[in-house]
Amino acid sequence: MASDFLADLLDTADFRVGVAWLSLDGTPRLLHHQDERFYAASTMKVAVMVAVHQAVERGELALTDKLPLTDRYVSVADGSTYQLDPDDSDVDESYASGSATVEHLVEQMITVSSNEATNLLIAALGGGDVRAGVAKAAEAQRRLSATGSQLQRPIGDLAANGTGLSNLVTAYDLAAGLGRLVSGQVAGPAATEAMTATLCRQQRVETIAAGLPAGTRWGGKNGWVDGIRHDSGVVWPPDAPPYALAVCTADFGADETAIALIRTVSARVYAARSEFNA
Repeated sequence: MASDFLADLLDTADFRVGVAWLSLDGTPRLLHHQDERFYAASTMKVAVMVAVHQAVERGELALTDKLPLTDRYVSVADGSTYQLDPDDSDVDESYASGSATVEHLVEQMITVSSNEATNLLIAALGGGDVRAGVAKAAEAQRRLSATGSQLQRPIGDLAANGTGLSNLVTAYDLAAGLGRLVSGQVAGPAATEAMTATLCRQQRVETIAAGLPAGTRWGGKNGWVDGIRHDSGVVWPPDAPPYALAVCTADFGADETAIALIRTVSARVYAARSEFNA
Protein backbone atom coordinates (compact mmCIF):
# COMPACT_ATOMS: atom_id res chain seq x y z
CA MET A 1 0.00 0.00 0.00
CA ALA A 2 1.22 3.48 -0.82
CA SER A 3 -0.66 6.56 0.34
CA ASP A 4 -1.65 9.34 -2.04
CA PHE A 5 0.80 11.80 -0.53
CA LEU A 6 3.71 9.74 -1.91
CA ALA A 7 2.16 8.12 -4.97
CA ASP A 8 3.37 10.77 -7.41
CA LEU A 9 6.93 10.32 -6.19
CA LEU A 10 7.11 6.54 -5.84
CA ASP A 11 5.02 5.51 -8.82
CA THR A 12 7.00 7.64 -11.26
CA ALA A 13 10.51 6.78 -10.07
CA ASP A 14 12.50 5.17 -12.87
CA PHE A 15 14.64 3.14 -10.47
CA ARG A 16 14.00 0.58 -7.74
CA VAL A 17 12.52 1.95 -4.51
CA GLY A 18 11.35 0.21 -1.34
CA VAL A 19 9.73 2.11 1.52
CA ALA A 20 8.50 1.08 4.96
CA TRP A 21 7.01 3.55 7.45
CA LEU A 22 6.06 1.80 10.68
CA SER A 23 4.98 2.58 14.21
CA LEU A 24 7.54 1.35 16.70
CA ASP A 25 5.29 -1.61 17.49
CA GLY A 26 5.55 -2.67 13.84
CA THR A 27 2.15 -1.40 12.69
CA PRO A 28 2.44 -0.40 9.01
CA ARG A 29 1.68 3.20 8.12
CA LEU A 30 2.93 3.10 4.55
CA LEU A 31 4.48 0.29 2.53
CA HIS A 32 5.84 0.34 -1.02
CA HIS A 33 7.79 -2.64 -2.36
CA GLN A 34 8.73 -3.16 1.27
CA ASP A 35 9.80 -6.79 0.80
CA GLU A 36 11.97 -6.24 -2.28
CA ARG A 37 15.54 -7.30 -1.57
CA PHE A 38 18.43 -4.90 -2.08
CA TYR A 39 22.16 -5.18 -1.55
CA ALA A 40 22.48 -4.09 2.08
CA ALA A 41 25.60 -1.89 1.84
CA SER A 42 26.37 -0.44 5.28
CA THR A 43 22.88 -0.93 6.73
CA MET A 44 24.10 -4.36 7.89
CA LYS A 45 26.29 -2.60 10.46
CA VAL A 46 23.30 -2.20 12.77
CA ALA A 47 23.17 -5.99 13.14
CA VAL A 48 26.90 -6.05 13.95
CA MET A 49 26.34 -3.40 16.65
CA VAL A 50 23.50 -5.46 18.14
CA ALA A 51 25.65 -8.60 18.10
CA VAL A 52 28.46 -6.76 19.90
CA HIS A 53 26.17 -5.51 22.65
CA GLN A 54 24.63 -8.95 23.02
CA ALA A 55 28.14 -10.39 23.39
CA VAL A 56 28.86 -7.77 26.07
CA GLU A 57 25.70 -8.80 27.92
CA ARG A 58 26.85 -12.44 27.81
CA GLY A 59 30.29 -11.49 29.13
CA GLU A 60 32.08 -12.53 25.93
CA LEU A 61 33.29 -8.98 25.18
CA ALA A 62 33.65 -5.72 27.09
CA LEU A 63 33.23 -2.28 25.58
CA THR A 64 36.60 -1.40 27.12
CA ASP A 65 38.43 -4.31 25.44
CA LYS A 66 41.17 -3.10 23.13
CA LEU A 67 41.42 -4.73 19.72
CA PRO A 68 44.60 -4.72 17.64
CA LEU A 69 44.11 -2.83 14.38
CA THR A 70 44.94 -4.31 11.00
CA ASP A 71 44.34 -3.57 7.35
CA ARG A 72 44.09 -7.25 6.41
CA TYR A 73 40.92 -9.26 6.82
CA VAL A 74 39.99 -12.92 6.38
CA SER A 75 37.47 -14.10 3.79
CA VAL A 76 34.62 -16.31 4.97
CA ALA A 77 34.79 -18.13 1.64
CA ASP A 78 38.29 -19.62 1.66
CA GLY A 79 40.28 -18.14 4.54
CA SER A 80 42.34 -15.95 2.23
CA THR A 81 43.26 -12.45 3.34
CA TYR A 82 42.29 -9.25 1.61
CA GLN A 83 42.56 -5.50 2.02
CA LEU A 84 39.83 -2.94 1.56
CA ASP A 85 39.91 -0.75 -1.52
CA PRO A 86 41.81 2.44 -0.58
CA ASP A 87 38.84 4.45 -1.85
CA ASP A 88 36.71 2.77 0.81
CA SER A 89 39.18 3.32 3.62
CA ASP A 90 37.90 5.30 6.60
CA VAL A 91 40.53 4.88 9.30
CA ASP A 92 40.67 7.47 12.08
CA GLU A 93 43.32 8.69 14.49
CA SER A 94 43.11 5.52 16.59
CA TYR A 95 45.01 3.63 13.91
CA ALA A 96 48.17 5.51 14.80
CA SER A 97 48.13 3.86 18.24
CA GLY A 98 47.67 0.34 16.84
CA SER A 99 44.58 -0.50 18.89
CA ALA A 100 41.09 0.76 19.68
CA THR A 101 38.40 -0.13 22.17
CA VAL A 102 35.30 -2.06 21.18
CA GLU A 103 33.21 0.96 22.17
CA HIS A 104 35.21 3.28 19.89
CA LEU A 105 34.95 0.87 16.98
CA VAL A 106 31.16 0.58 17.38
CA GLU A 107 30.94 4.38 17.35
CA GLN A 108 33.04 4.60 14.17
CA MET A 109 31.11 1.78 12.49
CA ILE A 110 27.74 3.47 12.98
CA THR A 111 28.31 7.22 13.04
CA VAL A 112 30.80 7.49 10.16
CA SER A 113 30.20 4.01 8.68
CA SER A 114 33.77 2.74 9.11
CA ASN A 115 34.35 -0.44 7.12
CA GLU A 116 37.56 -1.21 9.01
CA ALA A 117 35.76 -1.01 12.35
CA THR A 118 33.02 -3.30 11.05
CA ASN A 119 35.41 -6.04 9.98
CA LEU A 120 37.41 -5.82 13.19
CA LEU A 121 34.25 -6.20 15.26
CA ILE A 122 33.00 -9.14 13.20
CA ALA A 123 36.30 -10.93 13.82
CA ALA A 124 36.13 -10.08 17.53
CA LEU A 125 32.61 -11.51 17.76
CA GLY A 126 34.00 -14.84 16.62
CA GLY A 127 37.06 -14.72 18.86
CA GLY A 128 39.19 -14.31 15.75
CA ASP A 129 37.09 -16.70 13.64
CA VAL A 130 35.42 -14.55 10.99
CA ARG A 131 32.87 -17.25 10.09
CA ALA A 132 31.74 -17.47 13.72
CA GLY A 133 31.59 -13.68 13.88
CA VAL A 134 29.43 -13.47 10.77
CA ALA A 135 27.14 -16.14 12.23
CA LYS A 136 26.61 -14.08 15.39
CA ALA A 137 25.91 -10.95 13.37
CA ALA A 138 23.46 -12.90 11.23
CA GLU A 139 21.66 -14.17 14.33
CA ALA A 140 21.42 -10.60 15.61
CA GLN A 141 19.93 -9.60 12.27
CA ARG A 142 17.27 -12.30 12.67
CA ARG A 143 16.44 -10.94 16.13
CA LEU A 144 15.96 -7.57 14.48
CA SER A 145 13.00 -9.14 12.66
CA ALA A 146 14.91 -9.53 9.40
CA THR A 147 12.54 -11.95 7.70
CA GLY A 148 13.71 -11.22 4.15
CA SER A 149 17.30 -10.14 4.76
CA GLN A 150 20.58 -11.99 5.02
CA LEU A 151 24.07 -11.29 6.38
CA GLN A 152 26.71 -13.64 5.00
CA ARG A 153 30.05 -11.84 4.78
CA PRO A 154 32.14 -8.93 6.06
CA ILE A 155 32.70 -5.71 4.13
CA GLY A 156 34.84 -5.98 0.99
CA ASP A 157 35.05 -9.79 0.98
CA LEU A 158 35.15 -10.21 -2.80
CA ALA A 159 36.08 -13.90 -2.60
CA ALA A 160 32.88 -14.55 -0.66
CA ASN A 161 30.87 -12.39 -3.01
CA GLY A 162 32.21 -14.40 -5.92
CA THR A 163 30.74 -17.57 -4.42
CA GLY A 164 27.30 -15.98 -4.05
CA LEU A 165 27.60 -14.96 -0.41
CA SER A 166 26.11 -11.50 0.00
CA ASN A 167 24.36 -9.16 2.39
CA LEU A 168 20.77 -8.34 1.45
CA VAL A 169 18.08 -6.28 3.10
CA THR A 170 14.49 -5.10 2.68
CA ALA A 171 12.99 -1.77 3.62
CA TYR A 172 10.52 -3.52 5.91
CA ASP A 173 13.28 -5.32 7.79
CA LEU A 174 15.28 -2.14 8.28
CA ALA A 175 12.34 -0.20 9.70
CA ALA A 176 11.01 -3.06 11.81
CA GLY A 177 14.47 -3.83 13.16
CA LEU A 178 15.15 -0.29 14.30
CA GLY A 179 11.73 -0.18 15.93
CA ARG A 180 12.51 -3.36 17.85
CA LEU A 181 15.97 -2.09 18.77
CA VAL A 182 14.91 1.23 20.30
CA SER A 183 11.94 -0.46 21.99
CA GLY A 184 14.23 -2.79 23.93
CA GLN A 185 13.25 -6.01 22.19
CA VAL A 186 16.72 -7.16 21.12
CA ALA A 187 18.86 -6.33 24.17
CA GLY A 188 18.63 -5.22 27.78
CA PRO A 189 17.96 -1.66 29.00
CA ALA A 190 21.59 -0.52 29.23
CA ALA A 191 22.51 -1.88 25.79
CA THR A 192 19.30 -0.46 24.28
CA GLU A 193 20.06 2.98 25.67
CA ALA A 194 23.66 2.83 24.43
CA MET A 195 22.73 1.67 20.93
CA THR A 196 19.97 4.23 20.58
CA ALA A 197 22.37 6.98 21.62
CA THR A 198 24.90 5.77 19.06
CA LEU A 199 22.30 5.85 16.29
CA CYS A 200 21.37 9.40 17.34
CA ARG A 201 24.98 10.51 16.85
CA GLN A 202 24.83 9.59 13.15
CA GLN A 203 26.94 12.03 11.13
CA ARG A 204 25.56 11.28 7.65
CA VAL A 205 22.58 13.61 7.50
CA GLU A 206 21.88 14.12 3.79
CA THR A 207 18.82 11.87 3.47
CA ILE A 208 16.21 11.11 6.20
CA ALA A 209 17.60 13.72 8.58
CA ALA A 210 17.61 16.37 5.86
CA GLY A 211 13.85 15.95 5.42
CA LEU A 212 13.13 16.74 9.08
CA PRO A 213 12.69 20.13 10.75
CA ALA A 214 15.86 21.35 12.43
CA GLY A 215 16.21 20.03 15.95
CA THR A 216 13.98 16.99 15.48
CA ARG A 217 15.35 14.00 17.38
CA TRP A 218 16.26 11.12 15.12
CA GLY A 219 18.80 8.33 14.82
CA GLY A 220 19.63 5.78 12.18
CA LYS A 221 21.97 4.11 9.74
CA ASN A 222 22.39 4.56 6.02
CA GLY A 223 24.35 2.71 3.37
CA TRP A 224 25.64 3.40 -0.09
CA VAL A 225 27.77 2.02 -2.91
CA ASP A 226 27.64 2.77 -6.62
CA GLY A 227 24.01 2.52 -7.73
CA ILE A 228 22.75 1.88 -4.17
CA ARG A 229 21.54 4.39 -1.60
CA HIS A 230 19.57 3.46 1.54
CA ASP A 231 18.64 5.15 4.78
CA SER A 232 16.76 3.92 7.83
CA GLY A 233 15.97 5.69 11.05
CA VAL A 234 13.73 6.33 14.01
CA VAL A 235 12.17 9.77 14.38
CA TRP A 236 10.81 11.22 17.64
CA PRO A 237 8.54 14.15 16.70
CA PRO A 238 7.73 16.50 19.59
CA ASP A 239 4.00 16.36 18.81
CA ALA A 240 3.37 12.80 17.60
CA PRO A 241 4.36 9.22 18.41
CA PRO A 242 7.82 8.10 17.25
CA TYR A 243 8.09 6.10 14.06
CA ALA A 244 10.57 4.09 12.01
CA LEU A 245 11.24 4.83 8.35
CA ALA A 246 13.39 3.01 5.80
CA VAL A 247 13.92 3.84 2.14
CA CYS A 248 15.99 1.61 -0.14
CA THR A 249 16.95 2.61 -3.68
CA ALA A 250 18.93 1.00 -6.48
CA ASP A 251 19.69 1.24 -10.20
CA PHE A 252 19.39 5.02 -10.39
CA GLY A 253 21.40 7.17 -12.76
CA ALA A 254 22.70 9.93 -10.51
CA ASP A 255 23.31 9.58 -6.79
CA GLU A 256 21.67 12.94 -6.09
CA THR A 257 18.43 11.63 -7.62
CA ALA A 258 18.21 8.89 -4.98
CA ILE A 259 19.28 11.26 -2.20
CA ALA A 260 16.57 13.73 -3.20
CA LEU A 261 13.90 11.01 -3.26
CA ILE A 262 14.80 9.74 0.22
CA ARG A 263 14.90 13.29 1.55
CA THR A 264 11.48 14.03 0.05
CA VAL A 265 9.94 10.81 1.39
CA SER A 266 11.21 11.74 4.85
CA ALA A 267 9.78 15.26 4.64
CA ARG A 268 6.37 14.09 3.44
CA VAL A 269 6.19 11.32 6.04
CA TYR A 270 6.99 13.83 8.77
CA ALA A 271 4.31 16.19 7.44
CA ALA A 272 1.79 13.32 7.62
CA ARG A 273 2.89 12.14 11.06
CA SER A 274 -0.33 13.13 12.86
CA GLU A 275 -2.66 11.54 10.32
CA PHE A 276 -1.93 8.02 11.58
CA ASN A 277 -2.70 6.37 14.89
CA ALA A 278 0.25 5.07 16.90
